[in-house]
Amino acid sequence: MISKKMAERFVVKLRQETGLYVDVINEKGIVQASLDTKKIGSFHKIAYDFMKGNLQKMDVEKDLPNLGIAQGVLRKVEENHSCVGAVSISGVPEQIQHMAAVVKLAMETMLEYEAKYENFHKYNSNRDIFNQALMYGERISPDVLISRAERLGILTDCLRISMFIVAEPKKDFSRLIDASRENPFFHEQDIVASSRSNRIAVFKYLEQDKDILTSYRTQVEEYLEWWNREFIELNIQAQFNIGTIQDKLWRYREAYQHAVWLVTNAKCRGHINWFYDYTDEYFRSMVSNEIYQNVFQTFSEQLDDNLMEYLPDLIQTLEDCNYNFNQASQKMFIHKNTIGFRLDKVKSCLNINPVKNPKDRDFLNNFLYYVKQHS
Repeated sequence: MISKKMAERFVVKLRQETGLYVDVINEKGIVQASLDTKKIGSFHKIAYDFMKGNLQKMDVEKDLPNLGIAQGVLRKVEENHSCVGAVSISGVPEQIQHMAAVVKLAMETMLEYEAKYENFHKYNSNRDIFNQALMYGERISPDVLISRAERLGILTDCLRISMFIVAEPKKDFSRLIDASRENPFFHEQDIVASSRSNRIAVFKYLEQDKDILTSYRTQVEEYLEWWNREFIELNIQAQFNIGTIQDKLWRYREAYQHAVWLVTNAKCRGHINWFYDYTDEYFRSMVSNEIYQNVFQTFSEQLDDNLMEYLPDLIQTLEDCNYNFNQASQKMFIHKNTIGFRLDKVKSCLNINPVKNPKDRDFLNNFLYYVKQHS
């Protein structure tokens, strides 16, 4: 189908570049575009009859003023092997046959390009709607997600891992997202999109095998190498936040939120952050402050201020160092005997031993979380 806008641009450009006078007629015989504005909207009977016949071209040997038709050549315009209109090129038929063939070819090429562009735009638009549904579709049904995915050629039951890429300064990364197909570790089943906050969201396809739980981090790191190089070339600081692995589309929203949580709640500052390294903190964040307060407020009030002053840093450092006094002392810049003295005071005040008893260590870690939330 020949659009009016495209036909208008076509006749103006041809006149500018070749000096030809061309009219574009649609399949109903109506003149859609012409440099003679009086012709636009009129019925071109000869062209209409010509399009209904079997001939591909027709010569108009002389002007037909009564019909408003000039001497020239008519050529059918086809799209997908069907006639969708015609072009009328003014001039002496013998002198313009070759140009008429070029005009026909140019119009059909433009139609083909427009169709491909429209399909591409429609596909991208549908894909963008699908991507937004994956990230934010709180009430969208699994059946709807699966149906949309199948229309887009997206597998619905494979493994993918969520990523949330924060890049500063923030800008429109649409071109970079499109270029990510050049990543040597790109897979056709990767889903890459722009979030509402203009960050980059990725649901990376994972090659599934029996070693997937030990190899997925390697797969992700290899994939991120390309992104890292691109950001460095653009002089942009990037942080990669890796969420959870999912095999069902309707769980992708949660997977995406897990990756975002690393930034908004865990306040991660690393170059690459893995959600599975923060599951303790995540599950604690699911419990309300009121519940923590009901459990630990009395402990906090009963312990003396001097102990409460150093307890958070002491317990966090020991936990980070797996209760290795030498490592903890180096990290805190104090003697390991001081570490032991302070921990002994905690042990005696609470009647616990986190070095030997895992339950006591869990208690201290939960108490520490409460103290941090209320400090």
